[in-house]
Amino acid sequence: MIKILYIIGIFGFLINCSNKHEVKVQNKIIHVNTNNWKILKNDFDFSENFESKEKKKYQVFKEIITIYKKPMSSEDKKGLQIENKTFVEFINPTDDSITIQIRIDKDFYWLLSRNTINLMIKLDNSHTLNNEALYIKYKDYISGEIQDIIYRLNEF
Repeated sequence: MIKILYIIGIFGFLINCSNKHEVKVQNKIIHVNTNNWKILKNDFDFSENFESKEKKKYQVFKEIITIYKKPMSSEDKKGLQIENKTFVEFINPTDDSITIQIRIDKDFYWLLSRNTINLMIKLDNSHTLNNEALYIKYKDYISGEIQDIIYRLNEF
């Protein structure tokens, strides 16, 4: 009976370990759940890329995140600072979608999320607006999606 429980325990441990990918960042190990995130090919040692296995209803494509295994530089702090150590940048607005890049500074590493989201409204002349103007103009339509992305990134 003890052997059976021991074998079941080891089997459960192996299953639990097999769905985690470890990213080593200085003194920390970040566990990425491979049930939720697909590991993508990467050409650089200083970062690792992942694609969400699930596409949310507001997304045009699956989310891509990058874990940068180095501190965030001042050049990396692009876009509009919306929270302490959190920056948002809007790219390629079209009539009904927009790409949102969110960067979160975690001191000795940082995270980048890329999402293209569907909007329930038409964007008018948005290609001429800067990040702050886009955020102010469409905040009511995209704030839920932005908070959802930040919530997911804070799991890392």
